[in-house]
Amino acid sequence: MGILDFALGRGARAAQREIKDSHARISEMADSIRRLDDELRNSRRINDKLQDELRLTQQARAETQTTLAQIQARLAATPARATPRRTTLMLALAIGTLAGIAVTELFHALDSSPAQASAPYIAPQTHGEGMHPLMQPSPPYPHQLSGSQPS
Repeated sequence: MGILDFALGRGARAAQREIKDSHARISEMADSIRRLDDELRNSRRINDKLQDELRLTQQARAETQTTLAQIQARLAATPARATPRRTTLMLALAIGTLAGIAVTELFHALDSSPAQASAPYIAPQTHGEGMHPLMQPSPPYPHQLSGSQPS
C-alpha cells in the first residue's frame, strides 16, 4: 500500500499544482480583461468627444460657407466697387509719396547742420608750399606724355 499511497499523493499534488496554476492564469486573464475593458471605455469616450468636435466643426464650416456665398453674391451684384478701390489705392499711394517728400524736406529744414557741410569741398591751402600734399597733381599716365591716344 505504501507505493499506491505515494503514487496517489503524487497525483493529488500534481492536480493541486495544476489547479493553482489554472487559478493564477484565470486571475491574470480577468485582470487583462478588466484592463482591456477600461481601455475600450476610454477609447469610446475619446471617440464620442471627437465626434462631437467634428459635428461642431462641420456646422461652423457650413455657416462660414453660407456667409462666404452671401458676400460673394453681394460683390457680384455690385461690380462697380472694384474701380473705387483701385482709385482709393492709387490716391493713398500718391498721398503717401507726397507726405514722405514733405516730411523729408521738413527734416532737412529743421536739421541743424552747418551750411559749409553741404557746400562743395574745397581743399585747404597750406602756408607757403602752394598746395596741400593730398591735392598734388598725380603724375601723367604714360600715354599722355606724347599727347597721343593709346592704340
